[in-house]
Amino acid sequence: MARRRYAITVTIRAEMEFDDAVFAQVDEDWRRQFYRNVRTPDDVAEHVGGAMIKLHSELSGLDGFADLPDSAARIVKEEWEAEAEPIR
Repeated sequence: MARRRYAITVTIRAEMEFDDAVFAQVDEDWRRQFYRNVRTPDDVAEHVGGAMIKLHSELSGLDGFADLPDSAARIVKEEWEAEAEPIR
């Protein structure tokens, strides 16, 4: 049986809402334990949003956010598209 190989590109755009508690959670102690390079609110949104989408997780499933309610970060709208390109 023949096999076909493809490169799949998936583009995702999500609109998310974050309670201020999500940003407040990322303090110096949090950074020492988890990710030192997450500094600004944009960094936090990118880190949390990206992880939630990539891991199909709720907020409480992410390292350092287990004590916050899942409703503190939520996907409001998600759009995605995929392209397949044959690899020869």
